[in-house]
Amino acid sequence: MSIIKSGVPFLLLFIAIIQLLAIGEKGKHALWQWFKFYGSSNTGSTTFSLEMFWFTVIASIIGIVSSRFLFSWTDSKFGSRVVKLSGMLLSIGLGVLLLLIVSPLGQFR
Repeated sequence: MSIIKSGVPFLLLFIAIIQLLAIGEKGKHALWQWFKFYGSSNTGSTTFSLEMFWFTVIASIIGIVSSRFLFSWTDSKFGSRVVKLSGMLLSIGLGVLLLLIVSPLGQFR
């Protein structure tokens, strides 16, 4: 049981880092398209799949709720810090994704 308690926070951190890297790459792509096509007839945006958007939003919310639960469940101080960092990274990733969608830099296919 202690292996599960010490491994789950790191799994959540791994998921949060992957999500943040993927959303960061989409943001970088959107900014590059905007810079490249600024002033032309093309909008210079990046496209998002509707299914992937909803999957990311729901998975992020589940991860944030899980991190809140794991914060009180974890025994070690280091594990609770890892869980707190995971929740923060998932929240930042979700916020950046939502900002990309509501801005003119992102659009659905």
